[in-house]
Amino acid sequence: MAERAEKKDDAKLLFDWSSWRSKFPPLEDHSQAKLDVLRGYIEDYIQILCTGNPGQDRFRLTLVDGFSGGGIYHGEKFGSPFVLLQAVKVAEARINEFRKKRIAIDCQFYFVDAKKDAIECLGYHLRQNGYGNDIDRSIFLIREEFAKAQERIVTESCRRFSRGGCRVIFFLDQCGYTDAPPYLLRSISEKLNWKAEFIVNFAIDWLTAYVKSKETFRKIYPSLGISHVLPIEKVFEATANPKFDAQYVVESLIGPAFKEVSASPFFSPFYIQAPKSNRGYWLVHLAPQRRARFAMLDVYWRNANGCRHFGHTGLDMLSYKPNANPTGYLEGLEFGDVTGTDVQKHLVQDFAKKIRDNHASGISYDSLLNEYCNQTMANKKIIHEALVDLMQSGEIEVAGQKGGGKRVDRIESADVIKPGYSPFLLRVPRSQKKPLKPDS
Repeated sequence: MAERAEKKDDAKLLFDWSSWRSKFPPLEDHSQAKLDVLRGYIEDYIQILCTGNPGQDRFRLTLVDGFSGGGIYHGEKFGSPFVLLQAVKVAEARINEFRKKRIAIDCQFYFVDAKKDAIECLGYHLRQNGYGNDIDRSIFLIREEFAKAQERIVTESCRRFSRGGCRVIFFLDQCGYTDAPPYLLRSISEKLNWKAEFIVNFAIDWLTAYVKSKETFRKIYPSLGISHVLPIEKVFEATANPKFDAQYVVESLIGPAFKEVSASPFFSPFYIQAPKSNRGYWLVHLAPQRRARFAMLDVYWRNANGCRHFGHTGLDMLSYKPNANPTGYLEGLEFGDVTGTDVQKHLVQDFAKKIRDNHASGISYDSLLNEYCNQTMANKKIIHEALVDLMQSGEIEVAGQKGGGKRVDRIESADVIKPGYSPFLLRVPRSQKKPLKPDS
């Protein structure tokens, strides 16, 4: 117990800006890896949202950093507020590089922290880095607990997006695991017309340590806000299994329970762990749209060995399968090339069975993605490639919604997928296939 208390004290020092006029807290490698994922996601997703409407000249967005800290770390390294500000600028520049009609990203930023020192430090360095004129115009600094500050943010966002087209992304980099409970996220989503999106960080080192101590875990478990959908005894039962690491238990049981209570339809429950570091974060992404989840998965695959999944590589990725690679349950799987190949191989097998057993009358590609994307660590490209493999082997047939010629190398959103009648009789070598162009 003393060791865990000591870890908490150490963690507080990592996010302490009380002496910011003379020194800053350190930015650890796993924290940098987390910020890299955040930056990549915001840059990518803004570009996705602005694609397909060449006549649009303004795109409105709100970004909320619910536990912003002071924004600056030792060595003049930027924290999450500056990462968000810079990501929007980069995305806007990339979008306009090839557009005839320029589009402006009209983004409002809310930086929230309960600590006076953190807000003072952040305000000072925003002014030092050229953002002074934006404070109280497009940048709002709020010294308050997030649970309270969100009331103002939700009210102002509803006013700003009065026609219901709100896009508000919350980055909730809490120091522990209880300051952003799923029932609060559900309340925010409901007030924002079910269009809010959340990237929630959990200090997984502490949480998995507590899971191993029944007495302590019984005390903290209710604060997670999921006990009514996940009985604590199920967590203890899974933790006692020597085939599972505690991080698998968290991802496979607590993750789905958190998603259920938050009422977000799409989620990714993966981990951030920097190379050469034994520490990491559990970064849960909750989104109202499928394309947001795929955008996040693209970032995970691009960051490769900085990201990890505990489970297996096929569908139902969080379930236990005796024949699966045990490494996935004990050490986790990196988002690298070897894992990617394994994911596609197992998706070919799993989709063949799912389509044959559950969709004999056909299912649209769009519906298939909605139904199964939460069940796999694959991004859209890998899913598309797996289905093309099945088409070219005769295991499935894909045609337009109104019939017509069967497709052999691509799938469009409204296409209907049905079981084939020549399973695995002929497999076209990869070198003979045309370039793949999955739909948006």
